[in-house]
Amino acid sequence: MEVTVKRFRFLAAILAAVLLFTAGCGADKKKDDDMSKALAGVWVDDAGDLIHFLPGESAYVLKTANGRIGRGSYTPSEGHLYFNRFIYDIEMQLDGSFNLRRNGSPADDSEESMDGFVFVTSPLTDVPEYDTSLLNGTWVSESGTTVTIDTEIMEYGVHSESGTGSGTMSNYDDGRGLYLFTDGESFVILNEDGTLSFETNDEDLAGEIFRQD
Repeated sequence: MEVTVKRFRFLAAILAAVLLFTAGCGADKKKDDDMSKALAGVWVDDAGDLIHFLPGESAYVLKTANGRIGRGSYTPSEGHLYFNRFIYDIEMQLDGSFNLRRNGSPADDSEESMDGFVFVTSPLTDVPEYDTSLLNGTWVSESGTTVTIDTEIMEYGVHSESGTGSGTMSNYDDGRGLYLFTDGESFVILNEDGTLSFETNDEDLAGEIFRQD
């Protein structure tokens, strides 16, 4: 009889644990669904930065005000967005907007941050990405700088008055987009008119760059 009681208690404990786990999973799924619904669509901040949440992919597409496009990830169940190696809390507000708060140490002037950014809903329905193969080929600036890009092997070459060099390209899917390892990180911007420009400190890559015929 004592063995039977102990076995019953053991089975009851297992059942309780299973029910607790199931309830927890259900709560997480509901939280995930609620956050996904709340964030779905395109948002914009005061500077004109656009962010498009893609709930089915747990991803977002960020288009900065100057046209740079990058893809990153977010976790609706935790209310977290990942940008430039840091976790950001997505804080929903009563007025329907949301704020981003960076976890960890405060950002300094040497790194890109979205800490404190406030986004509201945008009338846009999409933030289109582009096929990076459109960057392949040779590009020339008005100052005579030549840039060759091959996204299949993620390499580039630059020839300018200051010299000739080559290097690798990278995209860590951290929301910042594709960039070249030049004088710091030179982020690639494919403009709507088909020209190329860079968000960079490298003077050789300043200004618009045109595809060579």
